[in-house]
Amino acid sequence: MIARASSEGVVRALTKRQVQALRATARIALLGALGCAAQGCDPGRSPPAESPEPATRAPAEDDAVEGKASAEPSAPATDEAKGEAPASANEAATAEPPADARVASKLSDEALARCDAVIKQTFPDGARKPAEQVPKEALDCCMARARHEDALYDDRLERAKQGETGSGLAEWEARSACCGALSWRGSMTCTPWGPPPPPCVGDERPTRASPPRVDLRDVARETAASRGLAFAALDVDARELAIATWRGRMVNEHESAAVFEALAGQLRRAGFERGITAQLAGFAVEEREHGIACGAVVEALGAEADAPPVGQPALPEHPDASPREAALRNLLSVCCLSETVAVALISAERMNTGPAALKRVLGDILADEVQHARFGWRLLEELAPRLPAAMKRRLGVYLVTAFAHLREHELAHLPARPAPSRAAEAVGVCDGHEARRLFLDTVRDVIIPGLEDHGLPAAAAWEASLAA
Repeated sequence: MIARASSEGVVRALTKRQVQALRATARIALLGALGCAAQGCDPGRSPPAESPEPATRAPAEDDAVEGKASAEPSAPATDEAKGEAPASANEAATAEPPADARVASKLSDEALARCDAVIKQTFPDGARKPAEQVPKEALDCCMARARHEDALYDDRLERAKQGETGSGLAEWEARSACCGALSWRGSMTCTPWGPPPPPCVGDERPTRASPPRVDLRDVARETAASRGLAFAALDVDARELAIATWRGRMVNEHESAAVFEALAGQLRRAGFERGITAQLAGFAVEEREHGIACGAVVEALGAEADAPPVGQPALPEHPDASPREAALRNLLSVCCLSETVAVALISAERMNTGPAALKRVLGDILADEVQHARFGWRLLEELAPRLPAAMKRRLGVYLVTAFAHLREHELAHLPARPAPSRAAEAVGVCDGHEARRLFLDTVRDVIIPGLEDHGLPAAAAWEASLAA
């Protein structure tokens, strides 16, 4: 049975989960193949989980909540105890590529020593080189070494589970150089920040916005200078990945302002108090400020804070539900799901960040994201006692879609790969395995218990989302 913590412990609980999750992943090393050859494939989809059948679609009648919510409604109940994640969830986040995408085979001790010597001679300082500058013998050895690492995956994972050290990425010091020579890249950027628009259900098809290009160059340069953002020399690969990461975050944060603006309007039309909608409007301002801060990092890295927009779909209206129930669906998706996960991921990244100025940027963004998540949980706690049972059941049905959408969004923006180097990780290029594990921990140990405490069938919804 999952123990419940006090309702004001969301931030403390998340921070403790960060530390626990990061320590656990440090012991377990990397939850995927370590060779770059296999990691060039997208993670496979997990098999359907055994789960209860979701209820049928909610009727459209209005089970209106009596009374109005206050503007300062309480944070979610959380769980400080660590349990085992559902197998299906772990598979979804850390699944290996299909067998036919891997050609894993161990090298003999003699062949391994010979290849390591060739690789060491080719990359004496561990720096990457273009493939055309790497001899064929070294390329062949890099590929063989990658396949060797893949073949060792099961053994390495079992040793790590037993608490042994030295079973991780450090065993292959030339991994980054070899993977670069083999033209392995894939998606290495960690950019799930900025809540996306919630998913719609049924026949609703929200229109897709066409925002202008995100050009924050002038204000981002001023911000970079005023905040003292400067970085030590990075190798070409680490710098490119860092730029792509922060530019992606810049766009996502900037465009997520529209999500909060639309949500504020929806809650206003649904009859929520002005103080509540004003807070949401303020969150939109903060999201744009986050976009500028991320753009400042891009400028400090020597690139331009300029990028094409993503063009998110509009906030769904949920015509099958009453105005208040429709607003609650979107509030759950944006604040209780997306922003709660953002708190966990940003907090963990801040722990791994090197430059002090960058750590302060992350700290400022984190402080705002905490308030965005806490807002949703407090409002839910205020409203939950007066929600009709039928509405709670229907919100549980919506959570099946919301959880599937959350998982798809997070895993699409968290690479199933480790950071290429400590230097890259120190400037925001995340270890995707750790981030994915932390995402699952946050859903399991914070979000699901918090929603269940307020009478929403979140555990069943999560399992049903895995089978969808």
